[in-house]
Amino acid sequence: MKIGTHLKKIRTDLNMSQQQLADKTNLKVSVISRWEREDNNPNLEASIKLADALGVSMDVFCNKKVSEVSELEKIAKIATKLPIKKQQVIIQVINAFLKS
Repeated sequence: MKIGTHLKKIRTDLNMSQQQLADKTNLKVSVISRWEREDNNPNLEASIKLADALGVSMDVFCNKKVSEVSELEKIAKIATKLPIKKQQVIIQVINAFLKS
């Protein structure tokens, strides 16, 4: 899978629009659209911004074999937006589950 196709796959798996990704990265929608159409590729600096905004590592962002964001990664991304007290409850539940 080419980098632009992979970028679009990750973004759509997260139910994120090009505009939302552009807002998170301070990049233009038209630039993201060109990358997703494979007209050209993001440079290293833009790739780092994209990976960060998508909540994936550079390995995942650049690995052409990875085709989807795991359900756990999606949940973690949502959980980081919750108030800290709710995050702590989630961590306690996960820790209790892992100990059992």
